[in-house]
Amino acid sequence: MTYAELAAARGISKSSAIKLVQQHGWRRQRDAQGQVRAFIPLPWAQPQATGQFVDSARSHGRIRADLREIGSPLRALIKPTG
Repeated sequence: MTYAELAAARGISKSSAIKLVQQHGWRRQRDAQGQVRAFIPLPWAQPQATGQFVDSARSHGRIRADLREIGSPLRALIKPTG
């Protein structure tokens, strides 16, 4: 996989893809056209999960507060069936 392909797959810049390959020490080699191809483990070739670097404890607290805030107006709009 080229750096450009990795960048497109993960939704990151090409320079970030290069750094990712270097940080993990993944094998690289040039192909016949002179492009560098890196051997990327399959899970890393998938799109990056959003919010990967979010502090989960803080974000969960914020989400709960947001849900409580919108819950009351939504309950007023929902008519019970029966």
